[in-house]
Parts: sequence; C-alpha cells; structure tokens
Amino acid sequence: MKHVAVIVCNNGLGHLQRVLAVIEIIIFLRENDYHFRIFFNLNKTIYFKDKINKLLGGKIIQLFNVKGEGEEYEKEFLRKYHNHLIDADFIWSDNYIFAVKFRPDTLLTGSFLWLDIESKKERINDSINLLKQNKPIMIGIDYFATENILKYTNFFGVGIYEYYEFELLTNQNDILISFGKSSGAHKIYINNRNFIRDFISKNKSELKFFIEPDYFDDLKELPGVFKADFSEDMYKKIGIAIIRPGIGTVCGALSKSGHIISIYEKNNFEMENNATALIKLNVGEKGITIKNAFEKAEIFLSNMEKRTSHYENIRKLKFSGLMDTALKIIEVFKK
Repeated sequence: MKHVAVIVCNNGLGHLQRVLAVIEIIIFLRENDYHFRIFFNLNKTIYFKDKINKLLGGKIIQLFNVKGEGEEYEKEFLRKYHNHLIDADFIWSDNYIFAVKFRPDTLLTGSFLWLDIESKKERINDSINLLKQNKPIMIGIDYFATENILKYTNFFGVGIYEYYEFELLTNQNDILISFGKSSGAHKIYINNRNFIRDFISKNKSELKFFIEPDYFDDLKELPGVFKADFSEDMYKKIGIAIIRPGIGTVCGALSKSGHIISIYEKNNFEMENNATALIKLNVGEKGITIKNAFEKAEIFLSNMEKRTSHYENIRKLKFSGLMDTALKIIEVFKK
C-alpha cells in the first residue's frame, strides 16, 4: 500500500470537497492501493462528516490538523509535518505549491495559483521560478484554468466536477442565494440585507429561495424561504444561482442546468476569473450590484429565449471532471 500526503488549502470548503470526492473515486477504482494522510483545518470536518467517517471507518485516511491559511498554512505545515514530505510515497497538493520545493514530483490540483493574487514581488518571483524549474503536473477544470497555470505548470484539463450526475432540467424556477463563508462574502450579505429582505417579501411569483445557512436564520420568517443544504435534490430545483462563484457551488448548479449570476467582492482574482469564464461559456452573468443580480434573475426566469439558449450551452459542457482527475492521479502515481 502506497502512502499519499494530501495538502489541502483551507480557504473555503471547495478544496476539501474536491479532494474527498476524488479520494472516494480512487478508492473505488484501486481499493487497496493507497492510504491518504490529509492535512487541513479539522474544524471543517463537520461539513463532510458522513463522507469522512466512512473513509475513516475503512482505515483509508488519516487526518492531520493545520489551521493556517495562505502563507500561514505553509509555515504551520512545515513546522508540524515536514517529515511527511519525505516519508510519503506521493505528495498531492490542492492549490499550494510549496511542497514542490521539497518534492519536485508533487502533483497539484486546482484552477488558479496563489501567485495570481500575491502582492509581494519576491514571493511571486519565487513561485514562478519554482514552477519553471519543476513544471509540476497540475489537474484542474479546463474552463477555469488561469493564464499562469497554462504558462507555468504541466496542465491537464478536465471537465466540470460531477459532484452530482449531470441532468438537463428546463423547468426549475427556484433561486439559490449564497455568498460563501469568507469575511468578504459576509459583508456582501450584511451590506445588502435590507434589499434582499424586501425583494423576498415582495415576491409575487411564488418563487422559492434557498438561503446560505449562515444567514438563513435572519430570513427564515419570510415567505418561500428554505435553508440551502447544497444537496442534489436542492440543485434540481434551482433555476438561478445568485452566488459568489466558487468552483464547488458553480459545479453543483451547472450539473443540474442552473443559470449562474455571479456576485462577489471587488479585486477578487479567483471570483473574477470564474465569473468571466461562465460568461464566455454563455451559462452565466455578472451582477454589478445585488439589485442588478436580482433584476437579471427575474429577466432570465421570464424570458424563454434566454432560457432555451442557456440550456443549449449547458448541453455543450464537458463533465466527468472528478473521474478524470482520479484517473490522471492514478496514472501519475503508477510511474
């Protein structure tokens, strides 16, 4: 049995969601070949409790606590777990490249690089030099890969992550409202709380609104409001997703044919990249303001021509991204 050290970025939940989903597929395909040591903030375990308990029960994974984000993650990991970079048979890092300094054979997953948003020139140059020297394999969704990924890594593109099987659904009218868990995301809600409350209160179309759990309690007394659980059943009902376009939520919405209206804080490179990609694919729009986002949602839901065009474009997308990621990882680890 080969031991794999898996370094998981702590920003948001999408990185851990992707890693756990890919591990499940790898285990299904190669049941006894690998054991995974996963390094992330263990406070996030609660969001994936059933999946993690299943993997723990099968003695397939071990969990190691790293609470830091960004540069602090790297410092904490190296202080506590540096030996794992040496002892592991393989290193898989989701979104962080620092492991390449110690293990040039590190495999990367993700759709952007932190150097894309880094402000310190010295760190940018260090990252570029590291990637140029080693040209690590990086696996990510074709549609969202940034210019620097294509330039500095040996990129292997895959389709949309199929957390749920793709279905072409054309009669959903419900709305998902979700801005994620970052401090910037919470500011979006706080700054627009009154408008969102008024819009839902004045809803004359009997629309249902699925609300991010972090602010559901603030809206739950309003008509047609439900707590978003990001399950397959929920996404089947979503015609419009007014969201901060993180990869996990984007993939969930697209898998059930939802139309995405992106809203996010200023100067966020990753969200801007994802939102722009969705526009190029003709399956999403940007909301300049919350008011603008809700106006676009109403227009889309009432315009059959727009909806038909959206479904035609959804049909063109490539899915099976998680399976293709797992197959590529297995292929790389065999070498």
